[in-house]
Amino acid sequence: MEQERLTARDDVDAQTLASLEGTDTDELAELAKMDKATALDADQLEALGAQNSDELAKARQEAHQAEAQRQRVEDQREFREEVQDVMGESMDRIERTSESAMENMGGAAEAAAEDTADNVIVSGDGSDSTGGDTTIVQGGSSGPSDGEPEPETFVVCPLCSSREPAENDFCMDCGGDLADS
Repeated sequence: MEQERLTARDDVDAQTLASLEGTDTDELAELAKMDKATALDADQLEALGAQNSDELAKARQEAHQAEAQRQRVEDQREFREEVQDVMGESMDRIERTSESAMENMGGAAEAAAEDTADNVIVSGDGSDSTGGDTTIVQGGSSGPSDGEPEPETFVVCPLCSSREPAENDFCMDCGGDLADS
């Protein structure tokens, strides 16, 4: 019977106990605090303890500062890793672009060399102060292919050094005879 009475009394809340005569209100207040404390987590209990202790409050503040510093360091580390990844990807992209450009330049140089392989260089006679004109005639000795016009050749006027088409008999600038050129 005593056991049942104690169990029933444990189940009674603080307000019911306060209504009973002969109960100590200070003890009831302490019981009420303890009831509320059972629902609190560790941080909340620590904050309650810091209200009455300056040392605990200072230790709690230092712990929070240390945690904030640790988080900043972690964030900075993650940021550095992200930047390194981006830089690595950029370097790979630059390398691929450079390799592609070099291949294209090599192909263009080969094509230019093939295009100029059959060119013919015609030099002037060098009888004037300019030392004669040099003309590059494309197509060389292979002749024109079907549908392409024959390349134009030029002669230099012996009187005025003007460059004239080879089929002209007279210079268009000075009227000099080009038949001797």
